[in-house]
Amino acid sequence: MTAVRQGAPYLTVALVAGATLLLAPITSQSLTVRKARPAIGARVAVVDNYFEPRSVTIDRGEAVKWRWKGANRHNIVFTKVPARARKKKARSRVRGRITRALRHSGTYRYRCTLYDGMQGTIKVAAR
Repeated sequence: MTAVRQGAPYLTVALVAGATLLLAPITSQSLTVRKARPAIGARVAVVDNYFEPRSVTIDRGEAVKWRWKGANRHNIVFTKVPARARKKKARSRVRGRITRALRHSGTYRYRCTLYDGMQGTIKVAAR
């Protein structure tokens, strides 16, 4: 809803109790639309030569956050993704973190190509 006060447009918001809250004037410089970040559905540690936990389940649209905690270099390469999903990967590194939102339900399988047996699975529920 828009109200006019002394010639400047103001944004008003109706509250549950029926009151109205007057916010700062709207200008073309002050109106910024930001894309909401997806909720973190699971966290995975990238430890020396294994992922912890190895398997996680999240809801569609949530994100998985990986955090490097070991001393060895590791990467993340997706080997299987649901139809229409992309096989994004994370470059080899010793520390840091990455977050990936998963928008397609199904099973995602990933691995570190630097160490045999270092694999993980994400199951994305349809909600």
